[in-house]
Amino acid sequence: MSIKINGNMFRAFDIHGHPENTIPSVWKIFHKGVPEDIAIKDFQRTGLNGGIISAIGDVNSFYPVKRNQTKSVYKQIECIKRKIAQAGYTIITSPDDLCAIMDHDKVGFIIGVEGGDFLQENIDILYNVYDAGVRCITLVHFSNNSIGDVCMDLEGNEPASLKDNPRGLTDFGGKVVQTMNELGMIVDIAHSSERTAFEVLELSRAPVMCSHTGPRAMQNFPRFISNDLMVKIAKNGGIIGMWLPYFKGFGPRNVEEFGDFVRYTVNVVGIDAVSIGTDFNGVPAYADGYSGLKDFHILGEVLFKKGFSKNDIEKIFIGNFKRFCYDISKYISPHIKSGTG
Repeated sequence: MSIKINGNMFRAFDIHGHPENTIPSVWKIFHKGVPEDIAIKDFQRTGLNGGIISAIGDVNSFYPVKRNQTKSVYKQIECIKRKIAQAGYTIITSPDDLCAIMDHDKVGFIIGVEGGDFLQENIDILYNVYDAGVRCITLVHFSNNSIGDVCMDLEGNEPASLKDNPRGLTDFGGKVVQTMNELGMIVDIAHSSERTAFEVLELSRAPVMCSHTGPRAMQNFPRFISNDLMVKIAKNGGIIGMWLPYFKGFGPRNVEEFGDFVRYTVNVVGIDAVSIGTDFNGVPAYADGYSGLKDFHILGEVLFKKGFSKNDIEKIFIGNFKRFCYDISKYISPHIKSGTG
């Protein structure tokens, strides 16, 4: 798989997204203009080599009737795996798998969960989803949970708890991060409060990513992160995924502004710490000029206009993420590597 941009062919991997129908159909009826979903089976049409495709771990943030969030996640994981298998794609569980899909011109997905609420302060559930194929967890999503605090609620506001009773990373959250390091899982601090994020970075032995965000210095949006946090992520060997939604006046207004956000972030942290997480199938609207993964080539065209070289774009599209995955694998427990853990 590859994407043609200005006469150049690029591999690409989107570091944050969801399966189709993640946004409830009822919600779409009342909110016109929601981007069309890309079905897992149709992913090869995009030209991308794949992406991280995440189940929702905090379904109770969205529904008034409480559900068993753990059972929901198990069900979502099995559904994702079934769709990947039916499409003839690969489930990526290691950096070597990621390289193999590129080498053999195939499509593959890393299975993730967004929101660690489903863990219910039970570390055994983390081991169970690892055994089920999950390799990435976004620690928090839209509700404070037993791991840490969120930076923004579902309405787009900073929660009052950040001022009244901020907790940061909890004791259980610390155990989750350490266990994920031992298993070689990707720790994703997108949606985390800055205090939670910094405390994760202080504790984690392996590099950490923030999969879909932007620079707070360019736009005072609760979901964007400070320069200090960006620098800390990069210094620890992590990556920052640049995000594309535009909703309620926040996010890049158009693809040109998206390019400005990328340029600013690279100027702050360097070219080796930046990637792209579009949040495919998970946002109500994108920046003007981009309507979904079929337009991924437009992002490359914009980056060329902003002065990025072919080598720079290769790093942003897939190279930095591949390096990041191999760096994480260095911290896997010897017991896990030998199959005795």
